[in-house]
Amino acid sequence: MFDSIPEWDWKKIRDLKPVLLDRFCQRILREIDHKAAEVTLSHHQRYLDIWEIMRNQDRELAKMFNGLRRSVAILCIWHTRRLALMTDEEFS
Repeated sequence: MFDSIPEWDWKKIRDLKPVLLDRFCQRILREIDHKAAEVTLSHHQRYLDIWEIMRNQDRELAKMFNGLRRSVAILCIWHTRRLALMTDEEFS
């Protein structure tokens, strides 16, 4: 699909993976905390909403981090930038 990125850039994105993954998970957990605290909803509805968050965010996580290799690193970068997980400094 895309040409693979240079080795130097690949090493940088590979080294950033734990940081980006942690940021993404932190964002998901904040969203879940917010949903769990919505006392106007029933416990069951909150559970269903949290399950939906997890299902959707797991798909996003997979797009960015599952099978990360040089040939798809550009897609990972695109997804992390789209979701504002990668800072401008990290991107440069």
